[in-house]
Amino acid sequence: MNYEFMKAMENAGIVPLRTPRRNAAGYFRFPVVGGSPYDWCGWYRENDDGSICYGDFSRDISLTYFPHREHSDPVDLDEYRVFVERQLEKDKTIQDVQRNAATLALDIFRRNSPALPTHHYLVAKKVGVHGIRQTMDGRLIIPLVNGDGRISTLQFISENGSKRLLGGGCVQGCFHAIGDHKQNWPIVIVEGYATAASTFENTGVMTVMAINAGNIPAVTGTMRDLHPDARIIILADNDALKGTNTGLKAARKTCEMFPDVQYVLIPVPGMDANDYVNAGHDLIDLIRRELDEKA
Repeated sequence: MNYEFMKAMENAGIVPLRTPRRNAAGYFRFPVVGGSPYDWCGWYRENDDGSICYGDFSRDISLTYFPHREHSDPVDLDEYRVFVERQLEKDKTIQDVQRNAATLALDIFRRNSPALPTHHYLVAKKVGVHGIRQTMDGRLIIPLVNGDGRISTLQFISENGSKRLLGGGCVQGCFHAIGDHKQNWPIVIVEGYATAASTFENTGVMTVMAINAGNIPAVTGTMRDLHPDARIIILADNDALKGTNTGLKAARKTCEMFPDVQYVLIPVPGMDANDYVNAGHDLIDLIRRELDEKA
């Protein structure tokens, strides 16, 4: 990258935290300063006319840099260095908070026992216990781990289904996996725990909980780093009844970022995979049929 282009990205608040990597679609991708090191949301792509498209998928930023046009002012390298140092210092503070939260999360998780299969939420959702625990007051504890396999934060689910996150913990790119990845088998990424449990129990494939739609792109990046040759499928909630179909939007955005990733949308509005299975539908048949039609 030349300094003029670096300055243009700086002005947009997009500063690479790591060396950009080029993917099969010609995009150079990188995590940004101030964001999660596991979320490769920054990007740029060189065009045939010499211009460069760039942006940040996590903030829906998309811009174009034209060399020697509007960005032709001389670059103050000292000013740029100070900017980067300030961003890194801010990032260090965030990481300190997240590190403390991770320590607390690990302590809470260790001090509690495996969840009971008779827990009201699990019974209502018709799913089992997969690596989760339960507090003395009856809340389920879902551990979220980072790409290094370390617990970063926890999600608590009460018997009535209300959900809370442990404050200060890192969520971006972090996940809860059910099952082990098998060679030549896909990895399925979904939003919540019940959805992940239903998917695993009905397909047998490794299923990854991203906790929410907004975290699916980052979790996909983590999975791609951990399993570079794996086939990855996004099983999207159908949120059409909410006005904006958040599940579909997240799935499409993820597939734009990762061209080799595919998505399957639950066909019934208002349903996720757990709803779909409990309504008597065949999840394996849906996934195979949808992927065959898109092939």
